Amino acid sequence: MRQAQTDLQAEQPLLQRGWFLWLLFLAAWTALAVLGTWFNYHQRRYVGRPITWRTAILINVVAYSVWGLVLTPIIIAICKHWPLGRSGLRRAIPIHLLAAFAVGTLDALLRTGGWVLLRQADSGFARTFTSEFLFITEMDIWNYWVVAAVCHGVLYYSRYREREQRALRLENQLVSTELQLLKMQLHPHFLFNTLHTISAMVHADPDRAEQMITQLGDLLRLTLEGVEVEEVTVKRELEFLQRYLDIQQTRFQDRLRVRLEVEPQALDARVPYLLLQPLVENAVFHGVARSSLPATIEVEVRRSNGDLCLAIRNDGPPRRTGETEDGRGIGLSNTRARLTRLYGISQELRLQPRPAGGAEVRVRLPFRIAPEREPAAHAFAS
Repeated sequence: MRQAQTDLQAEQPLLQRGWFLWLLFLAAWTALAVLGTWFNYHQRRYVGRPITWRTAILINVVAYSVWGLVLTPIIIAICKHWPLGRSGLRRAIPIHLLAAFAVGTLDALLRTGGWVLLRQADSGFARTFTSEFLFITEMDIWNYWVVAAVCHGVLYYSRYREREQRALRLENQLVSTELQLLKMQLHPHFLFNTLHTISAMVHADPDRAEQMITQLGDLLRLTLEGVEVEEVTVKRELEFLQRYLDIQQTRFQDRLRVRLEVEPQALDARVPYLLLQPLVENAVFHGVARSSLPATIEVEVRRSNGDLCLAIRNDGPPRRTGETEDGRGIGLSNTRARLTRLYGISQELRLQPRPAGGAEVRVRLPFRIAPEREPAAHAFAS
């Protein structure tokens, strides 16, 4: 809990922190003091009442140091505690009106004290205070509202940016959660088909059933260990796919033939974890499981014009009359949804029939090289 609060404070926008806002105003008052010194010196000379540079500096240092060091922090604190928002506007306006008048009074009081300490006052404390109050209060009220307006503008903009960042983080979390759910939908789909096959083999071929159970256990272990991984290299994805194909090879024996064509330069490219398995599973279901004849599954991975192109083909029987060609099964629809979430319009997934029978799924992704140290790479170890 304490760590979460620390993280929240660290993420708080810089402009929303009172001390930083005060430093911005302090820099502005310092600049105005320099300009005021120059103008006061030359204005007094022009009207025939010259003053020394020391006096001009003292006048502006006293005036602007009061605003920079005392009055501005007070106004910032008032604006943060009683912002001029819709919810508390009726309460905030009287407070700010009183505060503006109080700031003018305090400014006159502090200036008077400064003149007395510097021995620049021409009369007593009370008379000097009255003179300063009548002379500067109107300008101080205007200064108050200028500072308050700038303060509110900066704070509201900062809070707007903070809401945008929180909304973006929330959206990213939702997308990440949705991607995890889509991945988890693929696992039961494959698991159901494999367990169904094992149950059919338990009595007819116990040895093959036992072999498939062992292979399935290894595959599920890798799947669960890599559940937090979103992207892996093509090489890692092919290693996982090989575990899946071992199970299918045990199931179909000589009826399943697999051909992999992978360009060496594509092995380090990044792909979504578990991208190939549901596509190959779909090809096995339509190309091998529905035919008593041997069938070939082809997996091709190559780079083309800055994209990573993947193709999965089968040479099974022709499509049945009325069968959809847009790929709305669980595997294809989830894969399409994941690709859209991860890459937006920079990806493409197409399912099309092959002239000699069977079908082909083509996937196009941005070609990106994975970092040297891949997250959770141990999940794919043998």
